[in-house]
Amino acid sequence: MSESRTEVIHMAVEEAEEAKSAALQAESAAEHAEKAAEAAADDAREALQKMEAVEVAAAEEKASIELFELFTAILLGLGATFAGIAGHQSGLWDGNSLEAYSQASTLSTQAADEAGLANAKITHDNNVNLQAQQIIWRAQSMPKGPDRDFLMHQASVFYLRQASDEAFDALKLPEESRKNFKDLGIEDIPEEVLLDIQRREFSDEYYAAMYASSNARSLESKQKFEEGSHANGAGDYFSLAGVYYSLSLFFAGIGLVFKTRMRWAFFLAGAVIFAGTTVYMSTLEWA
Repeated sequence: MSESRTEVIHMAVEEAEEAKSAALQAESAAEHAEKAAEAAADDAREALQKMEAVEVAAAEEKASIELFELFTAILLGLGATFAGIAGHQSGLWDGNSLEAYSQASTLSTQAADEAGLANAKITHDNNVNLQAQQIIWRAQSMPKGPDRDFLMHQASVFYLRQASDEAFDALKLPEESRKNFKDLGIEDIPEEVLLDIQRREFSDEYYAAMYASSNARSLESKQKFEEGSHANGAGDYFSLAGVYYSLSLFFAGIGLVFKTRMRWAFFLAGAVIFAGTTVYMSTLEWA
């Protein structure tokens, strides 16, 4: 009976120890599970942080790209607009230049025509004066009488009918004789005036008066030509500004190809060229 009770006690002790061992194992397993759960949570938090960092970096990169594209679009728009303005101004100046050159050519032709007409009138006046003086010289060698009066009358006719008004004034012939001829048809210049005319010549004032219109046309033609040259030069300056604006568009546009920060360097180059060209164009003379 006592042996049986001892065995029962031993069995109970063994079962208790086994239960205790199982409990310890369960506790150890629980601790391992808790540690594993904590490690998994840490890994999850770290993964979440990395994901958030990636999302933030992606958002910043996207914002940077959008900002770059916005600035580039603005620069391209302004560059194209100002290039168009420069081209318009260049066209206006070119039009002014062509108009001035055309007017200069017309005025030059008119000046040449008037110079030719003046030369013809001067030649004619000289011939009239020479023939009249030959008649006066013949009359001067004759005694007073009808023949001498006839020759003097012929000389008067030459001066009154064929000499130009400029020649008449240059030889200081009497205005009364010209007025009587135009109003009354009287062809008479006093003999003493005709005899004195042999000592007179056409003055510089006469030639200046004859060429006055031609010289005025020539001067006006020269001024128009200078205006055309000035307009042509001004148009060239605006054309150069257009080239610079195109260069700024090139740098701004090529920056869109790059995805790195290098694109900002190209944008900055385009912006600097645009700003410099705008300052340059503001100093030019506008049509």
